[in-house]
Amino acid sequence: MTLNYPTYTQASLPDAAPSSTVAISPYVTGTFSGTFSSQSGGAFMGIAQNGPGYRYELSSACVSSQESKPLYGGLPIVSLISQTQGLPRQIRRATTVGEVTGFSVINDCPNLIVTANSNCPSIGAPGTINFFRLGSRAKIALPIDPALIDLVGQAESQSLSWDFSKNMLTAVIGTGDDGKKSSQPVVSLNVTIHEICPLGRLATEDGKGNINWTNVQDDASGRLLALVQI
Repeated sequence: MTLNYPTYTQASLPDAAPSSTVAISPYVTGTFSGTFSSQSGGAFMGIAQNGPGYRYELSSACVSSQESKPLYGGLPIVSLISQTQGLPRQIRRATTVGEVTGFSVINDCPNLIVTANSNCPSIGAPGTINFFRLGSRAKIALPIDPALIDLVGQAESQSLSWDFSKNMLTAVIGTGDDGKKSSQPVVSLNVTIHEICPLGRLATEDGKGNINWTNVQDDASGRLLALVQI
């Protein structure tokens, strides 16, 4: 008796639809390229530096059912008010600068998922991820607009906003609450750039639910990394 097993190729597998679940293709195998780096310099997006002044400010929350995409480190988030005592805190991605309450991090998150087609640790609802609130003074590696390289040598007291279409910090001049150029009143984030990193890894979404590490020098949007105090 001969058993005929179906064969699968990457091209024949369906694309993962954007959702709050992590995209997993069970028939894809690989070596998890990009999981480790041989460079000792630079930074990884969404990783907070160790600091005795804010280590106890690290919080954890469930990804809200309102969220339509997986969460990973380095995203502006909104911490939601709980309805009932004892229920776990929930967070989702922020969609405007005015509602940002903190940034997600991958520090101390062994539950985040890495797959062959999505090598950046991420999690969907109702999984948990850690974050720091604005005002915690935590220093996190975040993506920035390449134009901000001109800030090198200038005072740290710069007005910054967030570009939600490119997932990066940008100059606040001429931007509205959605981070785009606008004639509306300027909305800024209370964050400070301490250092711009020429080397490192950025998390990049492909629109299919996959999030992968990309070298700073290879980022399609030209984004850079910076150590940012929130």
